[in-house]
Amino acid sequence: MSLLPAFPLPEVPSIPAEHLESTAALDVFKLAAAEFVHSVFPEVTVDKAFEGMESGKTGKQALGDFVVALARFRLKGKPQELAEKLAAEVRAFFFSF
Repeated sequence: MSLLPAFPLPEVPSIPAEHLESTAALDVFKLAAAEFVHSVFPEVTVDKAFEGMESGKTGKQALGDFVVALARFRLKGKPQELAEKLAAEVRAFFFSF
């Protein structure tokens, strides 16, 4: 029986250990996504990125677990181009392992 190769995981979100047990699991993932948005767009604080995340979309509008309202951050540039930049960074991050 062969073992699967090691799969490096992304860094743990910046939640203090004492809060991990009392924080909803979905919020931990939402924080990790907000920190990723901040890493791509440093002018967006983690707090603002967290507020700009939406989850729970169903039906035809369901595109994933989280929706990032980039226009809400009032970044310079076209929202479509900003979204493409974020999507490219997500792909580069997850396919770099």
